[in-house]
Amino acid sequence: MAQESDGFPVTSMREVSILSQLGQMTYPHPNIVRLEEVVVGYKQENIFLAFEHCRVDVASLIDHLV
Repeated sequence: MAQESDGFPVTSMREVSILSQLGQMTYPHPNIVRLEEVVVGYKQENIFLAFEHCRVDVASLIDHLV
């Protein structure tokens, strides 16, 4: 995440907002990982996104297919 002196980057906030909205859909897309929670630490730069568990990541699938 890029460091900004004015606080949390707008682009990051937009991404978190979109991921949150996608996770709340009635029929979420099966290929989009669901954002479970946003965790904020003591410092401004300590922000963590907790996603649902996936058994396989895209990089592993590509390596296996190629």
